[in-house]
Amino acid sequence: MELKKRVGDYELGEVLGEGTYATVRRARHFKSGLEFAIKCIDRQQVEKEHMAKQLKKGKSCVVFCF
Repeated sequence: MELKKRVGDYELGEVLGEGTYATVRRARHFKSGLEFAIKCIDRQQVEKEHMAKQLKKGKSCVVFCF
């Protein structure tokens, strides 16, 4: 059983996908009960690879509702 973690107003659930420097997880908003996909970026990996500038350039918000 996976332990759920709370971040702000969201409860993080199962991992939906993983990449080089980020993990996408299912998340549920506490107040509304709506579910989303949240991309969790590994800050240490981004700093190590000097990718912060690229992330800021391509910054966008994509919301998937389940």
